[in-house]
Amino acid sequence: KVRQALDLILDRSDLRELTIGVKPGEQNSPCEFISGPFVQSSPFYNRQVAFHEKSDRASATKLLTEAGLTQIGGRWHYKGAPVTFNLGMLSSLDNEAPDLLTLIGNQLSAAGFDRQESKVSSDDWSRKVESGQATDFDLLVGMWSFGLVEEVNDLFQTRSGTTTGTRNIFNYSNPSADQLMTEYNQARTDTAAYDAYHKLHKLLADDLPYLFLWKLDTKSAWRTEVRGNVIAPFYYWTEVDGWKLQ
Repeated sequence: KVRQALDLILDRSDLRELTIGVKPGEQNSPCEFISGPFVQSSPFYNRQVAFHEKSDRASATKLLTEAGLTQIGGRWHYKGAPVTFNLGMLSSLDNEAPDLLTLIGNQLSAAGFDRQESKVSSDDWSRKVESGQATDFDLLVGMWSFGLVEEVNDLFQTRSGTTTGTRNIFNYSNPSADQLMTEYNQARTDTAAYDAYHKLHKLLADDLPYLFLWKLDTKSAWRTEVRGNVIAPFYYWTEVDGWKLQ
């Protein structure tokens, strides 16, 4: 219920406008909201699961109260102590979403939580965060991208040594989620694979090991002197034989 409340506290529309510069209602936005781990154009995306664009403080307050938190002087407390979130963000994300960490912290603070913020270097992210050792953090802001295969098992499967859940940063574990990812692995048809991941999308939107924000398009650019160029999907510089420089 606390994770669900935090999901309702975040105002994604404001975050997107202040970091990416996309105004509400803007057409052809390079940044679209999502309710799960896949992009909206993916066949794995479950379109029956809605995302929360604007904050809903009233519903969040109800969930936090049900979870046993109390408000004292406008600040949330648990078992008599004020709740402080330790927030972290992959430092390189400042290039793509400037000030995102501070803006998220501001929204949580406005909702009644204390917070501490810090940036995480790429080395520490690879060495500590992805290995599930980032125990000092309550919330981490990160990003992932897909290659040819849109598979999320490494992010959500129960971690078991170096075989499963290798990028499960908070060591999330849910037997129902594990079963759905096993069904995906064992699927013999596209339809069965889609069905397993659609169910996983719905489960993750309820359980919220992640508070899903958005999908951000990345752009490619080249000099006009380069002719016959093709920016290949997924992996750059795999089709350069026909490129010419004038």
